Formats: sequence, C-alpha cells, structure tokens
Amino acid sequence: MSAVVRLAARGAWANRGRSVLTVLAVVLSVGFMSAVLMLSGGLSSQADSGVAAAYAKVSLVVHGEKILSNPPGEFITQSGAPVSAAALSAVKAVPGVTEAEGLRSGYAVLEQSDGKVVGNPGTGGGVGQSWLGSSPLNPYRLVSGQGPTSDGQVALDQAAATSAGVSVGQKLTLVTSTGRHQVTVVGIVDYGSAAGPFDTTAVLLPAEQAQSLLGISDVYDQILVSAPQSAMSAVATAVSPFNAQVQSGATWVAAENSAIDTTLSFERDFLYGFALVALAAGGTLISNTFTVTIAQRTRELALARALGATTRQVLAAVLAEAAAVGLVASVVGAAVGVGAAALIRAVFSLLHLTLFDTHAVVSISSLALPAAIGVAVTLLAALMPALRASRAAPIAALREQQVDESGRSRGRAVTGVVLLILGAVGMAAGVSGKSAGLSVLGLAGLMFGVVIAGPLLIAALARAVAGLMRRLAGPPGLLSGRALARNPRRSAATAGVLMIGVMLVSFMATVVASMNAATGSSAATGNEAQYVVSTAAPWQWQVSEDVISRVSSTPGVTSAAALYAAPVLDQGSMIMAGTVDPAQFSSVWNFGWSSGSLASLTGDQIAVQNTALQGRHVGDSITLTMADGTRQTVRIGAVYTNGFVGFDAPTYLLPPDLFHAHATQPGAELLLVDAPHSSLSQISAAVGGDQSVNVQTAAAWIGQGNTKVAEVANLFYALDALAVFIAFVGVTNTMALAVRERRRELGILRAVGTLPQQLGRMISVEAAVLAAYGTVVGVVLGALGTWAMVKSSTSSDLSRFQLPAGQLGLIAGAAIVVAVALTAIPARIARRSPVLQAITTE
Repeated sequence: MSAVVRLAARGAWANRGRSVLTVLAVVLSVGFMSAVLMLSGGLSSQADSGVAAAYAKVSLVVHGEKILSNPPGEFITQSGAPVSAAALSAVKAVPGVTEAEGLRSGYAVLEQSDGKVVGNPGTGGGVGQSWLGSSPLNPYRLVSGQGPTSDGQVALDQAAATSAGVSVGQKLTLVTSTGRHQVTVVGIVDYGSAAGPFDTTAVLLPAEQAQSLLGISDVYDQILVSAPQSAMSAVATAVSPFNAQVQSGATWVAAENSAIDTTLSFERDFLYGFALVALAAGGTLISNTFTVTIAQRTRELALARALGATTRQVLAAVLAEAAAVGLVASVVGAAVGVGAAALIRAVFSLLHLTLFDTHAVVSISSLALPAAIGVAVTLLAALMPALRASRAAPIAALREQQVDESGRSRGRAVTGVVLLILGAVGMAAGVSGKSAGLSVLGLAGLMFGVVIAGPLLIAALARAVAGLMRRLAGPPGLLSGRALARNPRRSAATAGVLMIGVMLVSFMATVVASMNAATGSSAATGNEAQYVVSTAAPWQWQVSEDVISRVSSTPGVTSAAALYAAPVLDQGSMIMAGTVDPAQFSSVWNFGWSSGSLASLTGDQIAVQNTALQGRHVGDSITLTMADGTRQTVRIGAVYTNGFVGFDAPTYLLPPDLFHAHATQPGAELLLVDAPHSSLSQISAAVGGDQSVNVQTAAAWIGQGNTKVAEVANLFYALDALAVFIAFVGVTNTMALAVRERRRELGILRAVGTLPQQLGRMISVEAAVLAAYGTVVGVVLGALGTWAMVKSSTSSDLSRFQLPAGQLGLIAGAAIVVAVALTAIPARIARRSPVLQAITTE
C-alpha cells in the first residue's frame, strides 16, 4: 500500500500544472452547490413564517373562496374572495363562539421622504390590515410603541422596519388604492413568531379607518373565531348564505405553510437544477483532464506494471491521486461557497430579481455535503480513465503515443443516430398532436443523440471544414482540423458542455421573444394612445381613482381611459377578467373585433380574446366565480384579437356594471392616455413621487413585454452563466492539454520551419471550431425546442413563435470570441515550444 501511496503522491505532484484547471472546475462546481445550499437554508428559514404562532389562539377561520392562485415561485397573501360584514354578525350569534374579529386587508405600502418603498412589498405589492388591538385573535404582537388607534397612525412589521431603518415616531407616506396619506409610525410589530409576514410588508391601520383607507366595501378578508371545534358545523351553516367557508385554525395554518413551502420549493428546485448543470459541466472537464493525463502517462503506468505493480495497485494509485485533487478542491470550493452565495445575492439584487430575496445560512451540511459530492464526482470522472490505465499492457511502455479510439465505435454511432431519429419523430408528433410533453421528450432525444454521436460529428466536421481552415489559416488550419479528429471524444465532451449551456440561454431567449411577440404584437396593433400609466406590482390594481383624476386633469391630456382587472374562476381555472368604459376606450384601443364590438358589453354579455376561447363560440354560456365569490352566468357576445401585455392582462371583458358590482379592490390596472408627444414630464409630475405606478410611453410599455418573464429570464441567464463559464474553462483546459500532448509534434513543426505565430494560430483555430460547434448546435437545439413548445402549446402567451436572430447571433459570436480569447495562454505555450527538448524521446 505504501508503494501505491508513493505512486499516487508522485503522480499528483508531477501533474500539478495539468490539475490547475481541474481544480478550478471542482472549486466552481462545489462552490456553487454550497452557495445553493446556503441560500436554500435561508429560504427554508422563511418557511417558519410565523403563521402557526400568529393563529395560535384562533380556533376557526372564515374566509371566501380562493380565486387568485399563487404563480410559481410567488406568494400572494390576499387571494380569496372577501367575506361580507354581515357574516361577522352571524358568526357572533352562533352558540359557543366566545369571540370573533374581522380582519380587513388591501393594498398598502409606506414610502420614505425620498420616495423609496419601505421593506419588501413582495409580489402582491404590500398588505395593509386592520389592527385588532389587544384581542388574543390579533395575529400581530407589539414589539415597541403602541397600536394604531386614530387617523394618521400606522404600525409596521419589524422585518420591514429593521431593513429600512424606520423607528417609532417617524413620519412616512401611506400609499393605498385611495391615494397618498401622511401618517406617523406609532408601533413596531411581530407576526406571530416571525418578524413579519412571508414575502410581503405589513402596514397595520386603525380598525375604524381601515375600510376607507383601503378603499374596500364593508367586507373582511378573514373572520377569526374563538370557539370549540364542536361549533364548526354551526358556524359553517351561519356563513353559508354569504358564500363563505370555514376551516379550523390548524387546517388554515397547514394550508398557508403548504403554500409557502410550494413557493420555496420552486425557488430551491430552480437553484438545484443549475447546481446540477454546473456539476455536470465540472464533471465533464474533470473526466477530460484525467483521460488525457492518464493517456499521456500510459508509458509510466505500463512500466510500473512491467516492474511488478498489479492492476489493483495501479487503479488504486490513480484513484488516490484523483481523490487527493478532489478533496483539496472540494474543501476550497465549500469555503468559496460563502462568497459565492453573497455574489449570487448581489447579482439577483442588481437584476432586480425578487424571487430569491433571502439570506445565506452557513451550516455543516451546506459545507460538508457539496465537498463530499465534489470528491465523489472527481472519483467517478477519473474511474474510467483509471480502469483503462490499470489494464495497460506492459508492452505499452514501448509505444511512443496513445491514440484515443473510444469515440469511434459503431455502437456509439448507431445509438446516436437512433436517438436523433426518435427525437425528431417525438418532436414532430408533439407539434402535430399539440402535446408539449412529446415535444420535450423529442428535444431530450435530440440533445442526447447529439451528445452520444458527438465524437463522430466532431470528426466529420473537422474533415468537412479542413479545406476552409487551410484557406483561412494556412497549413496550421489543416493541422487544427486533423488534431480535432484525432481525439474526437475529448473534443465532443468539451463542446457538449458548451452546447448545453448555450442551449439553455438560446431556449430562454427564444421563449421570452416568443411570449413578447404573442402579447406585444397584438398590443402594438391595438394601442392608439401615446402614454400608459400601469401598476408597479404585478398582482395589484392600484392605479387609483386619485391618480386617474390627476392625470385626466393634466394640461394637454385629451383622454384618459382606464382598464380595470380582477381574477375570476372559469371551471376551476383562474382567468383574468376586466372592464372598460366603452365611450372612453374606443378612442385609445383598437380591439380588432372578429365578432361584436364594445357595444356588445351589456347585461350578461362578455367579450373574449380569441386566444382564450378554448373551443367556445359566440353565444355560448360560461359560469364564472367572480372576485367576490358569487357565481355569475354570462354569454360570449363578442370576440377580439388585440389583447394586452402581461400574465395579469385580462382576456375576458365584462360589462362595466357587472364587473364593478363584484369587484373587491378599487383601482385600475392600466390608464391609457391621449396627449401630445411632449407631455410625458407633465404626466409624471401629475403622478408625483407615487412608486405604486409607472408612467411610460406606449412604445416603452409594449417593448417591456411581460416583466415577470423578463425577471425569470434574467435569473436564468445569471445562473446559466456559471455553467457556460465552466464550459469555457473546459475549452481552455482541452487546448492546454492538447499542447502538452502534442509537444513533440509542435517541436517538429518548429524544426521544419513553422513560425511561432502559426502554431499559436493553429491552437486558436482549434478552439474556434470547437466553440463554434458547441455554440451553433446549442443555439439550434434551443431555438428548435422553443419552436416545438410554441407549436404544441395551447396557451395564449405562447401563440406565436419569434426567433430573436440578432440576439442568438450575438450569443454565438460572443461565445466563440470568448473561447478563442481564453486560449491565449495555451497558444502562447505552443508558440514558445522548445525545439530540441520537444523532439527528444523521454
């Protein structure tokens, strides 16, 4: 065993230069995984949302039907239909009920003097709730100060107060759907056992003023009840006339925590997915390094066999060397994870990504687990090269050079071709049958087919472009093509990592372009206004009547038409419904009516966007569950083509009287403004410093596309950047190893008159071809996958395929340029190859 240890130690030390990039790959992969676990720990800590402690004294919860579902990775606190105030009186009259309190909720945020919003309003834009005083049913507990009891007073959750530096006595601006109000913070509160409610900021309002401040009717978001569980049936009977439901406090808490956990799971899975991509990229690089390193040491290991070393000893020595490299790199990577977590958070903040607003939690598992995985991946990556080395015949010690033939097998060719055919068939079947699942399977088949057949494709590519490479770079170009074909498995593995990274970028870029094309083109056609005032938070409709009035009275404004929106349920699925004033809206929007018109919106007749018909026709009846929980049967009276932008854009238009009769929140989603082209500054001035709305030109509003999709896309790009960077490291490593492997060849070329710059150009051309192959194939697969998804989708958000040719071309070009730039060091080594030392036999 001591001989094995000495052989491993000698090998690790002798090959320390070759291991630098391998160590870097392991450090990056392990560091990213460690950072993911730390951030995941932060997300998990948020799962202790305080709900259990907040509702500890609540026996029963009366609430309306859930209308607005939580989008993936997002949590919206107010998502149920409101409960009539009459229901509270009915609950109090039930025998056994000792106490019942109604909790009012609505949109509310606080702004500092510089206009900055206090705390984290979250997806829903911030929640204002009525202060329930000293009642044991109050979910909030005073930390300092006093509760708000009179006009002009508010309390703020501790998490928001701490992050914004707000203290008791500070004067702020309260922004609600009814406008802007000057208030004083009189208290700081906790939410149960948490410093604040999950994914939002809570502003507590005086119970008497909450209704008027929030602009809601005489309704409650919840009714909190103290009563024995035996009273649940009687309470349910009492509130059934008001379309309300009853749950035990424990059931309510479990449902809330489940929704929070689902939100966090989306975020954790997103991070884990990219951690695995980075790990796979690192593993490929490690495998490449050991494959080449061991191939170059075949004579050394075969000589050890000739001198009496057993197969097991050689295998153990190589694996011990890999374990040493993996252990050192993994320990460093785990430590680097702390900085990586801070860097990821900084990138998220820079890109304004609110999905992952969390802190890093350093734990033993977040350090030890990634380190253990890093060692394991390094050993697995080295296993096949180690097995080949251990089986090296002693006679191999007499050979001058080993040629890698592992990528030229007939089985590999057949498997790759079969997967490519199956992938193409699956994708075609998915498109023709409108099956997104089959399209995804088809894309997976194409990807794996390209990966498995990669060595053959690389060899064929090298032969195909040999003439072009010679014309572009002279004899070094021809040699570059032959070098790529000499070790196609290694070249294909390197390009494969780059292909996957670029494919993900291409896929997301094309998805974003297609979604924006689907919504933006119809919005661009429909819009006839010059300016748009829209909500800043995606799931709140806070273009208040005050804002509408101020903009309408701005000099130069000839028309200001509001689009109102609210969620409804159609056969259990959430649909966004809206309404407009026909007289005002007809001058600012061309709906592109295929049937009916705005005049059709009377009585129970509605208009439906053509992409949301789902096989229905004019005259068909639909039963909707409205935002207030009541059910309403309506008929399709008109169909329009030009819809609005965003996930929360309405696709059903209701008659104004019908919509407003069941609306639960005041405020519009959009305000389309007709005014001279020089009026932007005046409109912005009319809005003032109100951070709850955005003022844009119509072109800018349409051009921004779906802001939530753009946010996810930015996150996608930020995380995928690491995998692409590791792929670039892999290209550099491959070129560096190729220079070492071909030292004698380079020396001979120098000896016969090849100029140093020609040798450097040869390495650069190889890198360019390798990067071009991985990049172009990745771009094609990503775009093709998006095309299949769009053609097989029934979603109105993906009704049109748009190829962002300029963006994809820029991605491909940048990838090739970066890959060539990173091979400057290997190219320099090639240029400086010593002639006499290179052509001598070891």
